[in-house]
Amino acid sequence: RDCAVFETTFPPCPRIAAAMSAGARRCRRHASSLLLAAGAIRLATSEPPPTHSTGRTGGKIPTMPWQEGPWQYNIRVPGASTGPTRTLYPPGSGVRVLTGEVLVSHLDADPGSWHFLELYDHMCPHCWFAVPIVTALAKGFRDTDKVEIMSLNCHVQENQEACFFLEVIAGAVDFPTFLMCAPADGKHVEETLEALPSDAQNLYPRLRPEQKQFFLHLTRCRLRFIEPSVPEGKEDELLSAKPIAAWISHQVREYPPHPEALTAGADFARMSRPDPRAPPGRPGWLRDDIPGEPGMQAWVPGQRWYDALIGYLQVISIGYRAAHHDDVIATADFLSKAFPVKGHAFRNLAERFRNIGPQHDPAVVRQMIRGWTTDSSLPDPGGASYLTCSVDTCAMWTLLHVAVAAVAARGVTGEPL
Repeated sequence: RDCAVFETTFPPCPRIAAAMSAGARRCRRHASSLLLAAGAIRLATSEPPPTHSTGRTGGKIPTMPWQEGPWQYNIRVPGASTGPTRTLYPPGSGVRVLTGEVLVSHLDADPGSWHFLELYDHMCPHCWFAVPIVTALAKGFRDTDKVEIMSLNCHVQENQEACFFLEVIAGAVDFPTFLMCAPADGKHVEETLEALPSDAQNLYPRLRPEQKQFFLHLTRCRLRFIEPSVPEGKEDELLSAKPIAAWISHQVREYPPHPEALTAGADFARMSRPDPRAPPGRPGWLRDDIPGEPGMQAWVPGQRWYDALIGYLQVISIGYRAAHHDDVIATADFLSKAFPVKGHAFRNLAERFRNIGPQHDPAVVRQMIRGWTTDSSLPDPGGASYLTCSVDTCAMWTLLHVAVAAVAARGVTGEPL
């Protein structure tokens, strides 16, 4: 389906930034991408949009030869009404893979137990390094019924509402975030809401009745792990399973039965620092490292444009928050002038955002975007796959390159794209 859209939409012509700081410990949600993009977009000129050409041109997930991060898996979650869900945790890891609806059903069916919950994004590099840590926690706490180790991938569409609710309930604005879901306390709704942050209290009255019930179940998961403070200059940059296990033990009043498993974690021991004066070494994450076969496809510009566009839609679909509404409009307005194709569609997207105004429920925005993609002959970003990229970061860098090159080409030639 994606290829069919590509063939009818993107012509084979020659080939806004959302990069996080390289020193950041964790991945901020996509809202930070919108802020960075908006800063660049303020520089955009007010010239009329150019005329655009629309001529023709249960197991591991297969990866491209150049693939960042660990393996990903499609797992069917018992009780889920959707199909298989994408996860970083394979069957047999000891980490229970959930969807949002199954998480709520699980909490409802087991009101007297503690549950450890990792919120992550399978495209977040910091989450890749957390995989062995969370797996070590599952091994350390196996053979006990006091706590269960669970995970929820906030990138996939079926989990986005649960992750948004946990963002306002527990302040889960970073990936990965580690939460504890406490046993149900039996308090009335009013008492429960009074204990929540003001954003959560303000959101609750705006929800539909079925959303309110979903929201209230998730209020059990409002204890968030914060790394213990240490003297300045003594920080441990390499997070391990031990401090998280100690935090879990403090909550559930039980030590892990298998503490020897907690020594495992992301393997930083064999790191080597590259010497800029040395000859080139093997290329990065290249898995198809066969002599004479570099393993990289020669992508055509239209495929790059497709990924840049889908990456942008992913960012606003997942990362939209009411506080960034004007930034979304600014990015769509800018792309209507700068992107090589779909100028009229981007202008229409900006107008639709103006019409609906700031939305406190991101689900309303996702529904609006789905309608816009249908009208614009584009795939729903929630189900679309990249052609040249494997993660959103790559797609957003591609968007930066495409937009800058397109603006430069117009400036040099004095001609519309």
